[in-house]
Parts: sequence; structure tokens; C-alpha cells
Amino acid sequence: MQSAAAVLAPVQAARRVLYVGSGNAKLADDTALFALFKDYDEVRLDICKEYKPDIVADMTNMGNIGAYDAVVGASSPGSRRTRAQRVSKSSGSGWIRHDLRS
Repeated sequence: MQSAAAVLAPVQAARRVLYVGSGNAKLADDTALFALFKDYDEVRLDICKEYKPDIVADMTNMGNIGAYDAVVGASSPGSRRTRAQRVSKSSGSGWIRHDLRS
């Protein structure tokens, strides 16, 4: 018989990564990124609904989409860094540049 403490142990909340401007791509398509985020729940954001992202939004006007443990961008960060910081948890990872041209 299990003890009550073992049964009532708190469940660790899943960490989430926001993939901004993902297009048709998924983190699993990129071996290096997948290795970094394999234990995260991926949430894809793109402006084109045809790509079937989890969130359809412009990266310059994401609205209230919650907080994420990490943010990955499919384009160079530039001024988007502040937008990524807005949706990153205070303990989360910073913006990771993902250059699709390489």
C-alpha cells in the first residue's frame, strides 16, 4: 500500500516553449533545438493560419498568450526581444536566435 504522501505528491507542471514564426516547422525538425527542448510542451505561433499553429497572431501584436519558460524565434530577434521578454517567465530562458538559412 502506498503512503498518502506518495499519492498526494505535487505534480511538476510541464515547461512550455513558444516557437514564434514557426511556419510549417516544429522543434522536432531541428535536431539541435529539439535536444534543448525535448522535455518542453511546444506551442507554435504564426500569423498564417494555413500552417495550423497553436496560436494565430502577428509576433508584433501577440496579445495575452500567457507566459512561457522559453521563446524560440524563427527570424533574427532585433526589436522582437522585448516582445519575447514579455511572454517569458521571469525564470525562463531568453530569446534563442534560430537562423533558418543555415
